[in-house]
Amino acid sequence: MLVHGDLRAEHVLVDGGRITGVLDWSDARAGDPAKDLIWPLLETSPDVAAAVTAAYGADLSERASDWRAVAPCYAVVHGLDTGDDALVTASLEQLAAW
Repeated sequence: MLVHGDLRAEHVLVDGGRITGVLDWSDARAGDPAKDLIWPLLETSPDVAAAVTAAYGADLSERASDWRAVAPCYAVVHGLDTGDDALVTASLEQLAAW
């Protein structure tokens, strides 16, 4: 399934309470939709999470929670690949806090 790869508030355009667009598809790829839905399922209002669940016809929040738990591991690798030392440091601190 095609996923956005970086779905978060900054990339979603809303007008009058309706989503009118999604920006920045540069990280799009095939993947697990639960990974893409961490923000709307776990970090927004219950109403948004319910609407997303209804749209998908399944509750992906448990898998999204699992993906959120391992996200710092991916961030470390991304930081190393791109030379982003601040991202590596912040992600390692998140992992150490577990």
